[in-house]
Amino acid sequence: MNTATTVFRSIACVAVIAGALETTAAAFAAGAEWRPDRPIRFVVGGSPGGAFGAVALLLAPKYQEALGQPWVVDHRGGAGGSVAGQIVASANPDGYTLLMSNGIMLTVRPQLYKAVSYKVSDLLPVSTLTRGQYMLVVHPSVGASTVKELVAIAKSKPAGSLSYASTGVGAPTHLGAEMLGARAGIRMTQIPYKGGSAAALGVVRGDAHLTFVALISAIPQAKAGRVKALGVSGLERSALAPEVPTVAEQGFPGFDMTTWYGLFLPAKTPAHIVRAMQDITEKALKTPDVADGIARFGLEVFFRKTQEVEQLIRNESKTWAKVIKDAKIEVQ
Repeated sequence: MNTATTVFRSIACVAVIAGALETTAAAFAAGAEWRPDRPIRFVVGGSPGGAFGAVALLLAPKYQEALGQPWVVDHRGGAGGSVAGQIVASANPDGYTLLMSNGIMLTVRPQLYKAVSYKVSDLLPVSTLTRGQYMLVVHPSVGASTVKELVAIAKSKPAGSLSYASTGVGAPTHLGAEMLGARAGIRMTQIPYKGGSAAALGVVRGDAHLTFVALISAIPQAKAGRVKALGVSGLERSALAPEVPTVAEQGFPGFDMTTWYGLFLPAKTPAHIVRAMQDITEKALKTPDVADGIARFGLEVFFRKTQEVEQLIRNESKTWAKVIKDAKIEVQ
């Protein structure tokens, strides 16, 4: 497929996303308190283990306690969360099937993959749950101590000489590096790995020059001197590594690449169910055991309700559409 067609489809998809999100407000009508009478399926768009699975297991007992029904955690990590998204998008809108997934599932995958069978409008955002930053790290042999030095080194070499480890097309590790490359006017070579740990290890070994990696994985490697931390990917410094400046403050204002997890229901789920889940979620995120557990995985509590989540999805869809266009990422 040629680049022009790719760009056209990406931009067109953003327009569809923006229009589809406008329809979710119709799901909010008055209703009574929700009292489920059978087990609830909690579909998680990620594999067991790691931060994704941990957050789900922290929250499930809170929901079960509040609603008085078993919560069956169902991990469906295939196709970057698309498998989980389809399960919930096609479920009955009765509150008995919920989804926990990251924002990429709604902001990026529909723009890149024709095989995605759900639409943004098929899922109703209940709330966000957590968010986390990435750290830009380089192998010590690169010789850069700041983002500006990294860019200068890249510009001093033939295009594509520097390589970055990613976890696949459309992943934050891929898009973050491409966003930096576009903003800095440099071109780097992507080396895909199966998972964040493998990508980080690729840089530790020197098989790739750099990567964006989750803070919880990056900080120990940086402290041990196996990699050099150049910057964090959010708009503000992280409390986990306050000495590391943001990429944004190093000459790239507005650079923001964070990952967030959210809770979703099938579209047209009655408003009283949505409100019940929002209330329970907000209370659960404030409990010390959940908040502490989230922090242990390098994440922070990030609670926003439906309308703000819809706006977040719109904004990020536009941001990633530009990255896809600038990097000429092909539609799959």
